[in-house]
Amino acid sequence: MTRFTLDWHGTRYEHESLSASLLREAVDGFCPQRDDYIILIPERPIQFSGYMQAASPKGKNGSMPVEISFDDPNGDIRHYRYMTRRKDEIYKILEDYFTRGQLPDMTLFEDVTEELFPGNRGGARKSVNKNYSDLSGYAASKAVQALHGAARKAEKNMDSSSFVMRYPKGYAIIGLICFVGFLGFIALPIFVDEEFDGFWRFYIGLFSSFALMCLLLIWVSVRWKIVVKGSDLRVTPIFGRTKDINVAEIAYIREVNYGGVLGIKAFDSRGRRLFSADGNAGGFTLLFERLKPLLRKETTYIQQKPTVLKWPTAWMVICNIVNVFFLVIAYVYFTSPDKELLTSVLIPLYPLTMLYFTLITSILRVTLKDGIITVRHPFKRKVSIPATQVQYGGDIIGRHGAYGGFILLDDCGKRILKAYNHYSGFFEFERELKRLGVVLPGKDISRI
Repeated sequence: MTRFTLDWHGTRYEHESLSASLLREAVDGFCPQRDDYIILIPERPIQFSGYMQAASPKGKNGSMPVEISFDDPNGDIRHYRYMTRRKDEIYKILEDYFTRGQLPDMTLFEDVTEELFPGNRGGARKSVNKNYSDLSGYAASKAVQALHGAARKAEKNMDSSSFVMRYPKGYAIIGLICFVGFLGFIALPIFVDEEFDGFWRFYIGLFSSFALMCLLLIWVSVRWKIVVKGSDLRVTPIFGRTKDINVAEIAYIREVNYGGVLGIKAFDSRGRRLFSADGNAGGFTLLFERLKPLLRKETTYIQQKPTVLKWPTAWMVICNIVNVFFLVIAYVYFTSPDKELLTSVLIPLYPLTMLYFTLITSILRVTLKDGIITVRHPFKRKVSIPATQVQYGGDIIGRHGAYGGFILLDDCGKRILKAYNHYSGFFEFERELKRLGVVLPGKDISRI
């Protein structure tokens, strides 16, 4: 059976997490007010077909496009489109492609290669890689895909009852290469300016922080792991002591989104987090399949707890560490007798920026309890408003067009919150809003 990867509006699902019901859920969520899309990519081409994609309704008649791309033996790329208003047709086309490896009736499809990519034979490939319009982004995406593929490849040789879950060695290699590169930048002033004026000191401090981040990447890839033996888990976190956990202690798990990669957080019956893991680590799909039955048991344990939306703890830690580091550098430079006007402007710029992000990440907090949304912002007055009085105010679109969250307005149309999908608790917050009747376009409210 052909393995598939699904790109659902920027969130990546591997074959183990795919199902016909997930495809239906994605299509059900298509909404004219936003550019929803799904891309179904087979591991190997199906009769020269490289991928199939569908998107939210276009035009006044509400027709939804289903598109399929072919790489023929001559090296030409052809792109075909079928427009329909019936979701059941889209269900059948996608499910036949996914479950049976069967192509749709191509007599219904129109060749739109020249329309989409005039004079560009390789243009159809850009439909899949549309989130990576620049060279650096494309190179980074290929590196991430290679590391992700290495993690999935490692799982093929693992025993589902006993395995070690950890990040591929490629993360440590990339961290080491970048660390050596930044060391070269740090050493550059030695050959350029022997006096080390204020600018060069700031330059060294800046690249030293980048080098420290590379060391953190190496530490994470070497330190973090989860050893699974039967029903016992030995978790070694990035920081802290190794702890032994039995699967029976896990009351529920929660799906999270780590930069478009599926992840989980496991909790006990008191709501305390036991560990977290993501799809970048080898062995994740094996662990996820074992804990998947606990995915919907969360509501049993969180009914009495408020839903909290905030920046992830990792962001707060990184911002505070980097901020303290640069504040020390700024203090040293300001007390030096040879400071110049330009240096006096440049040096505080970065610490002040990091201080701003530190305040945002540490203080910004949104709670939803008993139907009341409370927003605490470091630079605005505290707001409390019933969830029944808020309304959808649009989507947050990322740099490469990916879905980044949504905006909430009060009953007067004033913005009260921008909810980003990288916030901790985003999915629970979104689920609770839908339960309370807040309509978020593109979401399948009927399933709540």
